[in-house]
Amino acid sequence: MSGGAPYSWHSLFSGKPGAPFIALRTLKKDGGDFLVLPLEARLAVRSLSLYPAQTSLARIARKIFSLALLCKLPLPLEMTRVRIKPDAPFEGFLTRLTGSANFPAIAILCGNVRTAGRRFVLLVFDEAGNPAVVVKAGLGTDAEELIEREIAFLNTAPAGIPAIPKVRNALESDGIRCLALDFVDGVSPPDSWPLGEVLTAWLHKGAAIPIESFPVWRKLALNCASQPVFNWTADRLAGRLIRPAIQHGDFAPWNIKLSRDGSCTVLDWERGEVRGLPAWDWFHYVIQTGILVGRLSMDQLICRVDAMLSSSSFKEYARHAEIEGCTEELLLAYLLYCVGILKPADSFESTRALLEALWDRVKK
Repeated sequence: MSGGAPYSWHSLFSGKPGAPFIALRTLKKDGGDFLVLPLEARLAVRSLSLYPAQTSLARIARKIFSLALLCKLPLPLEMTRVRIKPDAPFEGFLTRLTGSANFPAIAILCGNVRTAGRRFVLLVFDEAGNPAVVVKAGLGTDAEELIEREIAFLNTAPAGIPAIPKVRNALESDGIRCLALDFVDGVSPPDSWPLGEVLTAWLHKGAAIPIESFPVWRKLALNCASQPVFNWTADRLAGRLIRPAIQHGDFAPWNIKLSRDGSCTVLDWERGEVRGLPAWDWFHYVIQTGILVGRLSMDQLICRVDAMLSSSSFKEYARHAEIEGCTEELLLAYLLYCVGILKPADSFESTRALLEALWDRVKK
């Protein structure tokens, strides 16, 4: 298979005919496996934390599904068996994470089959039936590279930076690359969440540096130098000194968990930059949430962007980041980076339309 092939979660396991098996139930979406759940209702309900429902309708559906599981009501779930080879690298890795001699109960979020580098997120339970570890596993070169990038970022991120998890363990064997993190019990942030607190804490304490020194800016210049919008932003930002920041790259509610104690953990760091551009994570949070969760019209999305740029919280952040007076240029550069480099599967057309609308407005 090529690096972008749609691997099945079954391929993670190496058991052969005659090997012991575990029984699981699968929930399908768009014709493919979406969630793989343990048989025990209590564990299946806890497994639903893998799915970060964002809309009110999705949250209601998840709640109803949880109640149906607990009440043992009929559900559109298919039974499946997976044969386990206890001494295989992947199965052994999962077993060692909980310190048990037996293969643990697991659940799997299967990821987006339309995304290159599709990865599988496993929830591993301890012997008491409590969620203990989250494992991200990838098959194929695209997925392996993404997981390798995430491991590299988490292992090199400066100590003491809030909201960044620590690597618990990792595995590279038999074409599988895995990253293990401690399970975090939490929910996605509400609309009123003050994201500026985390993003301000991610600003570097040292001196501002020329924008041409940022790796993401150099990548943008390499890939989009022929675009008029890039030339306009590059001319206006040439030599501009900006304070670096930890940059997540996919900073959005579905990658954030708020715990009951008020702490915040941000997940999925495969696009992470230790020396990234400030404000791009703020732009991403507002725009991608508006597109994918709010389903906003273009006029509504532009109003939302304008409200963000004029808000007191963003202006205060811009002052700390030393980007006052150039936020419009950074916004256009962010959108061009999304369209020209990231090319998000679910929001590409809307992001491109927003870029074109804001660029037209600038040219007038």
